[in-house]
Amino acid sequence: LPQRVPSLADFALNTTGGFVGAILASMFTARWKPVAFLMDWRARTFAATPEADLAVAALIAWVLAQLTPFVPAFDLGSLRNGLAPLAATLNDPATFNPAQALGSALEVFALVLLARDARNRAVSLTRLFWLLALAVMMLKVVVISRQLSAEMIIGTVAGLTLGFGWPRRLKPMRPVLAALAVTLALVISELTPSPGALRHLNWTPFVAHMSNPMLGLSVLIDNVWPYLILAAALVALSNTGRIPALVIILACGGLSFALEWMQQHIPGRTPDITTV
Repeated sequence: LPQRVPSLADFALNTTGGFVGAILASMFTARWKPVAFLMDWRARTFAATPEADLAVAALIAWVLAQLTPFVPAFDLGSLRNGLAPLAATLNDPATFNPAQALGSALEVFALVLLARDARNRAVSLTRLFWLLALAVMMLKVVVISRQLSAEMIIGTVAGLTLGFGWPRRLKPMRPVLAALAVTLALVISELTPSPGALRHLNWTPFVAHMSNPMLGLSVLIDNVWPYLILAAALVALSNTGRIPALVIILACGGLSFALEWMQQHIPGRTPDITTV
């Protein structure tokens, strides 16, 4: 691999980390009370279906994507930086980016629709989602390299409002709408121009993530969770089995590759095979 240097220290640290991780993983069983509580909550809240598992995974990935690299900073400078985009929009409304707000709204809207389909009938997710969104936005201010923007606030509120306000009688349309919404959100986020030059597609996986692993982890999670929503929506629309699963994987991969390929003709974008 380019830019990699073999190191005995890396080998020792990685081995130790793997050993510690294995020990921690062995603790996450139903015999441990916190794990048992979460498993019981999962069973009471969501249906035991593959699409429900994907919806829960997408929800968790959305939270992780907003809060990586999970390092808080409570000094005044970091707090000001976390609120800088919001303050800039309040001082100058012309800086508000409608496309970014629309993308956030569509992503949250799709996530809510799938979660409503995945929940058990007697369970209400409205309070949970509003409290979770509020907590994520508050925590985002104190996480290093993360910022709270007016676009995220408006987009999240709009997505939650539309998602939970969608009429029950139109329930059969939820998977279709979720798939269309998250696809449009991906198109907006991936194909919106930004300041910069045109760039060719990078064909070396993870090469851009090696210089800053934590930033790379954040980018990877950002790229993964929308496709979890898309996969969950497509699973809900298809039959179970290996062939439909393969078709869904190819559809998601094909969409991702097409978006990365088109970024070569859009200023300021960085097309990367790692996303695919």
